[in-house]
Amino acid sequence: MDWRHLFFGFDGRIARTPYWIAMAIMFVAELVAYALSYGRGDDRLGALLDLVLLYPEAAVLFKRAHDRDMPDKVVAGYVALSIVLSGLTIFGLGGVDDRPNGLYWLVALPCMALALYLFVDLGFRRGVSGPNRHGPDPLQVKT
Repeated sequence: MDWRHLFFGFDGRIARTPYWIAMAIMFVAELVAYALSYGRGDDRLGALLDLVLLYPEAAVLFKRAHDRDMPDKVVAGYVALSIVLSGLTIFGLGGVDDRPNGLYWLVALPCMALALYLFVDLGFRRGVSGPNRHGPDPLQVKT
């Protein structure tokens, strides 16, 4: 497995197994980020770390979406909403003292719904059989 391409390349396709491995690694990274920031009450640092981790997460999501032949707009929408949520936290516009305001929820609810949709669709459904516009089927044996 090419780890650099998995976490930093946006082209091509990946099957479910590398997707789940990458998501498990991202989950552990998010836990570490949480312990370093949010667990200590530093929401801004946590939001900055979330932005840093969003890049490799997006790379994995886009490649898996390519395998499903999903429009890039769906993943881009999730990434954009995640950036807005982090921005609200960084600039103090999402509420005070762990009480999110209406603006935060206006962005967070669609972001959570999209995240759930991507989790199910990308994580549990098989990719398109055979080659598609993003490359060959990652499950086909190379000879």
